[in-house]
Amino acid sequence: MDRSAVRKHQDFANFHLTEAQMHHRQVLESLYAYEEGMVKIVLGEAGCETAHSCSDVIAHIDCPIKIEHYEKLSAELYACCEFLKHYFEHDGPVTAHLFISPAESLSFPMHTDPDDVLVLMVKGNKTFRTLDGEYTLKPGESLFIPANTKHQAINHEDSLMISFGLEKFIVDKL
Repeated sequence: MDRSAVRKHQDFANFHLTEAQMHHRQVLESLYAYEEGMVKIVLGEAGCETAHSCSDVIAHIDCPIKIEHYEKLSAELYACCEFLKHYFEHDGPVTAHLFISPAESLSFPMHTDPDDVLVLMVKGNKTFRTLDGEYTLKPGESLFIPANTKHQAINHEDSLMISFGLEKFIVDKL
């Protein structure tokens, strides 16, 4: 399977997850997610900071929220990660991070990830800017971004997006 180019995927149309399946409201109200350091506040150029309580999230209501290792919270998302592992013939863990983004909120600046990433829109629209062009995703659409590809998300409207990381083992990243 060619992993060298950014490309939209239509293969995951039946892989669509609804907002109701996300459980993100329950997670954000749970002490467990904060105790585990799973909830991050995206501060644009300043990167991320760990939220320590629901109050931290409320204080940053205009910022995107990232919930890391979301695959551990739901059998549906764990099954999606396992499906992607087999679909991409990936030898390593597949993780899921949920992004809850308000309209017109800041995002990470143009950056790269050390692993291949598949982003799946659950709700709203978002545009991804790469050196190859721009790709706007609607609910149910996904975009494959190869490792070390410069990209940035532009948050046009309120959205929910899952970023699946086809991760290498840490020893392979050293």
